[in-house]
Amino acid sequence: MRVPKDLAPTLRKQELKRSLNTKDFREARRRYQSSYGELLRNITEARERVPLDEVAKRAMAQTLTPMAEGTAKDILRNPKAFFSWLNDEGLATHNPFRKN
Repeated sequence: MRVPKDLAPTLRKQELKRSLNTKDFREARRRYQSSYGELLRNITEARERVPLDEVAKRAMAQTLTPMAEGTAKDILRNPKAFFSWLNDEGLATHNPFRKN
């Protein structure tokens, strides 16, 4: 199971794996639910250990790159700069100022 990006530093892993310790398909299906539940519990416990504001900071740090002060001022003065920044970040699906 993939670890959410904001919890990867806390768990120090990118993925959580658990062996079902069987080669029998029927037995594996039976054991899957409890194993999956344990992995979800690990993620939930990790999320509870990290303060909420820290989780938000980590999530934001991974989704947006910081912008320079000059860029922020340009965005406030110039909507074209704003849409260019959104496009560079991959957040804009349509730039109304760009001619196709």
